[in-house]
Amino acid sequence: LLMGAGFTGTSRSKALLIVTCMVLLPLCFLKDMSSLAPFSLVGILGMAYTSLAMALRYFDGTYALPDGTFVSNNAASTPDLLPRFGTNGASAVFSPNAFLFVS
Repeated sequence: LLMGAGFTGTSRSKALLIVTCMVLLPLCFLKDMSSLAPFSLVGILGMAYTSLAMALRYFDGTYALPDGTFVSNNAASTPDLLPRFGTNGASAVFSPNAFLFVS
């Protein structure tokens, strides 16, 4: 988005800082939050729409295994892409190898 506005060479952290300073920071200094109420309603309506769309897809069987319409496009249809948790169970969390994901 910033590149389209003429900002070239902007890193991700610089872009986040610009968005924070230009959009979010002024909203934090508002003395009266009532002006944000309509936008809160828009957010709630968006969440309701998303929940409705997910429920519709769930109940019409679009992603049902094994023969749903979109099953061939996701990882569940390809066994090589499914996660492998091994045979260690919860004790594997305390293994030194688990910290490779943390760092």
